[in-house]
Amino acid sequence: MPSYTANVIANVLKVQARSVYRLAEQEVIPKPDADGKFDLVASVHGYIDFLRSRHGGSKSALSAQKFSAERARLYEARADIAEVERARLAAELVSADEVETAWIDMITIAKARMLALPSKMAPRLALISSPTKIRELLESELYAALGELATADVAIDTGQDSPHRRNGARNAQGMVAAPEADSESMG
Repeated sequence: MPSYTANVIANVLKVQARSVYRLAEQEVIPKPDADGKFDLVASVHGYIDFLRSRHGGSKSALSAQKFSAERARLYEARADIAEVERARLAAELVSADEVETAWIDMITIAKARMLALPSKMAPRLALISSPTKIRELLESELYAALGELATADVAIDTGQDSPHRRNGARNAQGMVAAPEADSESMG
């Protein structure tokens, strides 16, 4: 059976994530596995049984209505989860961690490029006496750095074959290497 995080189970049961953990502690639903994930079907069944017992557990018309409503919620939740899985597999949906990693890569590229400006520009600027020419050179380099950032190819890993990062690969510590130096002469 598929296992999901407490947030997904909470969304399905229309409760808060902390309530999912409380229900597991009360043995209303199964406890999470070693990865901290809950079995969807067992959790929904346990929660339905819990709700039935709270409302007398009778097979009255009202209980039958509630059961039907809960069953409809279960089917709707299964359909929602299937849609999320389909979107994830089709690479239409990415996790927040993957987006965060992509942003960190972009910021690292920008940082490396900006920190390289003083050592790259100092020798060139030392020979120029015109403030206008200095401004133009600095603007040119800043726009080049921003242009590189705008066209940077930072891949988000969707679990499928993804293109290699053009502007630096992660090392064992998860750090992104600075972009390669351009071939432009410094003087």
